Amino acid sequence: MDLPELSDAYAPSAATAINNHGDIVGFSQIGLSFEHPFLYSQGLMHDLGTLGGSLAEAKAINDAGEIAGTA
Repeated sequence: MDLPELSDAYAPSAATAINNHGDIVGFSQIGLSFEHPFLYSQGLMHDLGTLGGSLAEAKAINDAGEIAGTA
């Protein structure tokens, strides 16, 4: 499955985890020096933000939809 990108420019996305509902988390590069975590759920890509930094990744998601990662 190809994941959509968070930005209009070519920026690779990487999935890091999936739960039993098919929700996918990971990170997508935004520009040259930013990585944003994402949630891909029900066909929609959601930018989870970086908590003020430039690099963040979603690393895990459980079946309740709780996401863990780094920022």
